[in-house]
Amino acid sequence: MSLTGNETILFVEDETPLRHLGRETLEQMGYTVLATDSPSEALRTAAAHPGEIQLLMTDVIMPEMNGQELASRLVKEYPGIRCLFVSGYTTDVFFS
Repeated sequence: MSLTGNETILFVEDETPLRHLGRETLEQMGYTVLATDSPSEALRTAAAHPGEIQLLMTDVIMPEMNGQELASRLVKEYPGIRCLFVSGYTTDVFFS
């Protein structure tokens, strides 16, 4: 089984060390990674990207808006995008 890919991932993480580690790991696996530190930057990056983005990989708890809100906005613009939520603190966002 091969653990490599060639898709484009929009990776949103406000913690710099985690963003760098995530980007490096995903790029080593063959993915194109558009890494941003905020939801607003993610929206700008997605709009400026000329190709398709297959996956949004986002932190759940961030300033400006949470990952679920970001995903909702991106899905409206890019209906085929898949979403992966990553966080240590999901209870307040998904279960309240």
